Amino acid sequence: MSDKDFNKSYNQDVITQEEDKQSKLSLFQRIMKLFTDPVEVMNDISLKPKILVPILLILIIFTLMNVLKIDFLKELMLEQFKVQMEGNPNVSQLSESIIMNYVYFALIMASIGPLLAIFSKGLISHGIVQLFEGKGKIKTSISVVAFSYFIVVFGEVVRTIITLLTKNYMVMTSPAAIMSNEKMGTPLYILLSSLDVFTIWYLIVSMIGISIVHKISKGKAAVAVFAPWILLTVFNVAMAVIRG
Repeated sequence: MSDKDFNKSYNQDVITQEEDKQSKLSLFQRIMKLFTDPVEVMNDISLKPKILVPILLILIIFTLMNVLKIDFLKELMLEQFKVQMEGNPNVSQLSESIIMNYVYFALIMASIGPLLAIFSKGLISHGIVQLFEGKGKIKTSISVVAFSYFIVVFGEVVRTIITLLTKNYMVMTSPAAIMSNEKMGTPLYILLSSLDVFTIWYLIVSMIGISIVHKISKGKAAVAVFAPWILLTVFNVAMAVIRG
């Protein structure tokens, strides 16, 4: 083989290797395959992490779901006002505008809450991973959490559909569904509600992603992903116990 042929063959091999390292899945494909082949999605994210577009899409979907449920949220908040201020005649005189201000505030917080959760989860998990000498970058960690969060988005869509069909705002996809609304805020209710099916699913997929992009064992990735969630759950339950 001549030097010219060798160089041509070498260059073709280099080009092929570079092509193999490039992201092959579109945004839509990543979201769809997340439910069927999360390993492929996470390998693709490790090559080209994305944050802005998935974050904006999650914000849009959550906002739409909350707008669809706004009337049910209004009714729920009015009932909560009545329970908290039972015997106070002023509660019956609350104006429509005051109630709607509370509703709009709750809607905004419910819409931007997922974004805060994604960034905080990504940052905390990335910080823990550094203790295990993880190889990925912080952008990749946040991208893993952002795409994994589409499982939670799917859960929200399911709950919204059920809410519209049953006209019941308090639709649960956790063991807390067996408890009455009167138990809301109790330690047991908070503990059971944290075991939401879609939340657990999202955490497992996040663990797979963190393991892949940082090239660490699934056990170490589980610590990075599940430890913050467990600590937050324990904190919320403890606060409920303190409130009595």
